[in-house]
Order: sequence, then structure tokens, then C-alpha cells
Amino acid sequence: MDQTTVEATYKPVQGTPAGAFLAYVPEGADGDAILLHPRAPKWVRVNRTARRIITRMTEPGGSAEAAAQDLAAAYGLAPEAARRDVAAVEADLVRHGFLGNSEDMEDKPRFGSLFLILTERCNLACAHCYGGYPDREEMPVARVLELIDELVAGGGTSITFSGGEPLLYPGLEQALERADPHLRIQLCTNGILMDARWAARLARLRDPLIQVSLDGPTCEIHDAVRGPHAFDGALRGIRRLQEAGLADKIVLAATIQAINKDHLMEMVHLAAGMGVSKLRFLPLRPEGTAKTTWDTTGDGMDTATYERIFDQFLNGTERLPRGLEVSCGLSGFTLNQAGGSAAGGLVCSVGRNLCVEASGEAYPCAALNRESMRLGNARTESLAAIIHGEAHARVHGIKQRRMHEIEACSRCLWRHFCQSGCMAIAENESGTVWARESICEYRQRAYARAFSSILAVPGPEA
Repeated sequence: MDQTTVEATYKPVQGTPAGAFLAYVPEGADGDAILLHPRAPKWVRVNRTARRIITRMTEPGGSAEAAAQDLAAAYGLAPEAARRDVAAVEADLVRHGFLGNSEDMEDKPRFGSLFLILTERCNLACAHCYGGYPDREEMPVARVLELIDELVAGGGTSITFSGGEPLLYPGLEQALERADPHLRIQLCTNGILMDARWAARLARLRDPLIQVSLDGPTCEIHDAVRGPHAFDGALRGIRRLQEAGLADKIVLAATIQAINKDHLMEMVHLAAGMGVSKLRFLPLRPEGTAKTTWDTTGDGMDTATYERIFDQFLNGTERLPRGLEVSCGLSGFTLNQAGGSAAGGLVCSVGRNLCVEASGEAYPCAALNRESMRLGNARTESLAAIIHGEAHARVHGIKQRRMHEIEACSRCLWRHFCQSGCMAIAENESGTVWARESICEYRQRAYARAFSSILAVPGPEA
């Protein structure tokens, strides 16, 4: 083993050896710790004895036998008993992915998911729309079916159909039929066109996820963002989905902006009252129409406002209804408190996801749809050529290097969990992807609080 163990608090770790295990120990504590993986968003809870064993195993010149000898001398154990304790700790590290084959941790460009904008046509004109395209293009149906086949052939696992409003796309049913046997399907809709026929068609899919946009808890707020009668139409569409048996497949998505930022808890209670189990709050981005309306849509949307909102949902300042899962929109913070890793593994999907617009232009994600991040055109190139192309490798390399080359990130204990946060947000705020987001320090505190709360609860130890 060539790793060494470094114990530290959540503060930046100076001089940490490359590839080192890091142990998070809260200030003033000397008991259990959180062991962090040196190359992946993985963690495991360890007690003081396990930390001692790991240190002796992984320090320069260390070994399992050296750890056993140290343990026997320190606690007066018989050599065989000490070796069994060391073997148990080593087995736990293998089980949690800290030792052994690391190939599954390699983050390299590959097929994963496709975010496909079928059409730029929409029945609404939202104040914060990231589209606002004048030509209203649509992807040819034949090419959509080919893209689905290419995604499946490459080992992809999921596809998102979006727009514009995808229910306006004439080839949507064909696309659903082609994708359903092989891919997890997500549909992003404003809900207004969701009638009984569409709901019944979606209910025949194997395991769909239907995201319905709802930007306010009342018609006054939602309609001010999306237009007259949009609120009633969205709620009617949600009821149609529920009546078709898709109640547990609905996700409500709200973009946080000036008009609704003080009404998010009302959104929470509305979702719970409707029997919806998932609610996502999304940060506002200065793109498309939102860029031109920023003086109104983005008024007051500063770092302090976002931190107040995150506090509502992460620090327990607001009690959430039971059975409702709420994502507060804090980029780079996805912690599975049950143990093991960041929820869903790697946070940033760059390298495993492609966003293809109706024009065919391909980007590493929907938030990075700018010329500097263009990967090719899916109307004229195969998905395989785009995923394995030089442009994709360059952008993916930027993602991988940021946590090591942004100075503050290179010294941060949580860099493998947040992976330096969202490139798109950093560029929107600072004009470059080689910068931290403004909420970075808040996120560091959030990780420290989360792990401290885990350690405060008696639980299984490695």
C-alpha cells in the first residue's frame, strides 16, 4: 500500500501527500472519524483503533504485519488476535472500495445518459427560459431514433426528453417506444398538455420519471413567470399523471428567482399536499431569456440569499413534511448519509452525459451550452464520435483538473465530493471555469456539519 493517513479537520489541509487517505475528526474530538477516499467521493466511519491500524498499514514502510505488531504492543493482545483485527479492518476497506481494484473509480468519457432537446417549440414564454431561440428548430424524428439506438449500443442507461415542450414534438411517441425497452426515461414538461391520453401512454413505460415545472405555490406567482393559466394547467396535468398511476414518478421542479425566493416553503407544502414525493429547487442561470430579464428575474439572487435558502433545507431551520424529498439546489453537495459515497457517485455528469440540442449541437451538459464547450453536432456525427472525440476529452480533462489546479480546491478536504462544484455556475459568476463558486465556503461548512452529525449518532464502526 502506498497511501499515508492524514488526520485533519474540515479546514484546508496543507502539505497533504498526493493519494493520501484523509480522516475527518471534528474539532476537539478524539473518538470516531470519517475516513475519506483519496480519489473518489467515498467515505467510511472508523473508530480510533481502526485509524491507528490504517495509519500503520499505509505509512511509508508500513504493512499489515507492522500494524498487527503495533496493535499487540499497544493493547497487550496476542499476535494472532491482533492480526485478526487488522485483517478485519483491511476487509472493511476493501468492501467499501478503499483498497483493491480501482478501475471502477476511473472517471473517463463514456456513454451514460443523453439529455435530448427534441424541439424548441413551446406553448409558453417564460421569463427565465434558457432557450428563447427565434428559429424554433426540431430534431428530425429519424435522427432521434438513431441517437437512441447509438446510446443503447454504447452502453447508455438513461435518456431525458426535453424542449421547448416535448409534448409538442410529433415524434415523441416513437421515441418513447424505441427507448423504453433499454433506457430509463425522464420527460421534462410544463404539464399543460398532459391529458389523459398522454398520461396513459407514459404509464405504460417501464420506469419513467416525469418532471413538471412549477415555479410558484399560487397562480399569481407561477403565471407571472410562465403566462396566464399556466398554474391551473400544470396542476391539471399533475392530476392526470396521478390518475394514471404515476404519482410516485412525478418530480416538481422550481427555478429559484426573485418572485418566488421567499415562497419556497409554500412550494414544499403544496407538493406535500398534492401527494408529490420529490421537489427540486434549481438555481437561476443568466442564460437565454433570463439573461435579458435579469434585472427582474435575478433581483436579490445573491450569495446571501442562496445561503439562507440552503439553511432552510440543510440545517433544519424548517421542518419538512414526512415523505417529501427536497433537493435545495446546492451544487456539489450530494451526501448519502447512510454511508459509503456521495449519493449517485460522481456529482458532475460531464464525461458521462451529453446534451444535444434540437439543432444537433452537442455539449457536455445542459448548463454548458456555449461555444467554448461545443463538442460537435449530432446531426452529422455519431454519439460515439462525439463522446470519444478530442473536444470531449478536453472538456472532461478540465473537469478532472479543476479540483487539483484551483489552488483553494487542491487544499480542501471535500474536493472529491464536490469536484470543485459546477463549472457553469463558476463561469457565470467569474467568467472562467478555473474559479470556485461563490457558495464554496458554505458547501465546505455543510459537509463538515453533515459528517459531524453522522459521528454524533452511535452507529456501526469499521
